[in-house]
Amino acid sequence: MVEGKAVSWIGWIPANFINIALNGYMVYTGQPGALICLAMTVMYQLNSFKAAFLWFGYEEE
Repeated sequence: MVEGKAVSWIGWIPANFINIALNGYMVYTGQPGALICLAMTVMYQLNSFKAAFLWFGYEEE
């Protein structure tokens, strides 16, 4: 989140949703290693939500 822009975090949220859907399909079809990628993408999504809340000041310190 260093030297980032607040708008970029809003852009990552839909991109991560698309990536979660693709990784979920890969898990469903039984691709090796897909579950690890899905878990990583879910963590990226949680990070983008947290960063957006912090950048726009929705969370109190």
